Amino acid sequence: MRRTLHAIALLCLVATLASFEIGRRAEREYRAALAGLSGPLPFELVAEDYERGWFRSRAVTVLRGRAPAAPGDTALRLRLHHEIEHGPYPLGYVLSRDFDGWPVAVRARTLATLEAVGAGETEVLALPFGVEGLFTRAGDARLRIVPDPAHAGALAPDAAATLRIAGDGSSLSGRLEVPRAELESEAGSFVLRGLAWELDYRRAPEAGSLYAGESRLRVGLLRVAPGTAGFELRELALSVASGVSAAGWSLEARGSLGRFHGDEREIGPGELELRVTGLAPGPLAELVALGRHLGGGATSIDFGTEAVGAHELSGALAALWPRLMALGPTFEIPRLRLETAQGELRMALRLGVDPADPAALAEPWGTVFALALDAELALPEALLHLWLATPRPVADGAGDEAALWVAPAELASRRVATWLDRGYLERHEGRYLLTVRVRKGSVRLNGRLVPPEAL
Repeated sequence: MRRTLHAIALLCLVATLASFEIGRRAEREYRAALAGLSGPLPFELVAEDYERGWFRSRAVTVLRGRAPAAPGDTALRLRLHHEIEHGPYPLGYVLSRDFDGWPVAVRARTLATLEAVGAGETEVLALPFGVEGLFTRAGDARLRIVPDPAHAGALAPDAAATLRIAGDGSSLSGRLEVPRAELESEAGSFVLRGLAWELDYRRAPEAGSLYAGESRLRVGLLRVAPGTAGFELRELALSVASGVSAAGWSLEARGSLGRFHGDEREIGPGELELRVTGLAPGPLAELVALGRHLGGGATSIDFGTEAVGAHELSGALAALWPRLMALGPTFEIPRLRLETAQGELRMALRLGVDPADPAALAEPWGTVFALALDAELALPEALLHLWLATPRPVADGAGDEAALWVAPAELASRRVATWLDRGYLERHEGRYLLTVRVRKGSVRLNGRLVPPEAL
């Protein structure tokens, strides 16, 4: 009997120590994952809080935009609340339908709140569903969508989600279906209908950290209204396919939008097709890893300021550039059509690099002499005039020689008038029309050769 008690006490001690060690490791991997996602993107993930205990931990992650909101604007941010149970046998796992006898690293449940921040006030809207995940000791993950118990009935009972992540990071696949999720409260409203998302990606051995595969997303309706802020999106469809072959890394995307309304602006319907081909996969993987590293992916190296990081990235890009361009990449937008309140915007573009002259590819700036660019743009007069009349931040020192797209509004307006006088830009039936052709460093706008200083 005493031996049995000793054995039980020993097992309890081992389980307690194992739970503490797993919790410590889970926190380390959580912070590393956030750092890995903090690349040069327009948003950032921030670990706002992490409370680690012996058997469970609590964490808060915030998804927010990097650029500060303009005075008077309302900024939206997503706050993720995590409840993390440490393995090897979390109680919630043992009592759940997922329990199969095998130990796991952690069982985690995440619920989300959407916050509208502006004018010194924060309005909070809790989303009616969350995500529950099991992470094995090998690093594999299984995720599914779960309703928030505090909002019974807000999520359609046939909502489902599965996501599988290989422990070695070699694959990522899953699907998400939410026919309906609705919530009305004093804090605002949330409506989601017809969400379907599928993805299947595998790491390409020839491309280091890059993945190849397909994803498809459809959203019937997404309406978010926390207080006075919010937006509405209707009929969004997006498909993306990428791959690696002897011709390099390629990507093709097709998207359509029914309508987007937010911040007193409305756009849609719209369509987009985009293709990228011929990027050398090895150098591209190195560049992506470096950008993530300098954008926040490195936690052990302090670059001091963003300027230092940008300098390091510029130097590394110059070193990688000849190999990155070696296969002659192309970037195409065969079709872009977007309806705005001012009228319809249309564009088509093809940009290619001729690898025949290696000397022209020795550095990024020299590549302009290997570029072949053809573009057509048609935009409503009212849309251009709205842009010209809108105050906007410009590059430091943008004076009379500034390019049109970084010039102050008054200077940009004069530049447009000059382009019209010289025939670089044409006006026809309420639209501005522009064709661009670039060959070996020379630029033609609407067929007319343009000196560099006029740009």
